[in-house]
Amino acid sequence: MDISRLAPAYHSDGPFATVLLDVGRGTETGAQEQEIRVRDAESELARIGAPGDVRDLVGKRLAERAQMPSPVSRAVVANRDGVVFEDIANQQVAQAVAWGPLPDLAGCGFSWSIAASGSRWCWSITPAGRSRCSGRTSRSRRAR
Repeated sequence: MDISRLAPAYHSDGPFATVLLDVGRGTETGAQEQEIRVRDAESELARIGAPGDVRDLVGKRLAERAQMPSPVSRAVVANRDGVVFEDIANQQVAQAVAWGPLPDLAGCGFSWSIAASGSRWCWSITPAGRSRCSGRTSRSRRAR
């Protein structure tokens, strides 16, 4: 499995915001629901210490319309320099928000499994039994 597209996330300087969010618009009020979920994620990033410029980068990317049918989720990893990783999948997930010294792609309250599937990446989020975070990392998992 080629995971080279994750390299920018791990070769960049932290700290990092990592957000996984349901960005589907599969209902009549889908755009408004997405807007609320994005605002909630930005508020959670603020609560756990992410600076405004990083929150803005993440929020703008999460607010973009995904050109896929629902359910659809977007994962975004960003630092002060910009978005260093992003992925979109046809899957509904619970919101996960983290701010810490490393991208939180595998740990800190959720486990991220990545597998190659043809030309697209498939990923899933499952609850972690125990957090593997250092004491300096803040995390949050919230059901939609």
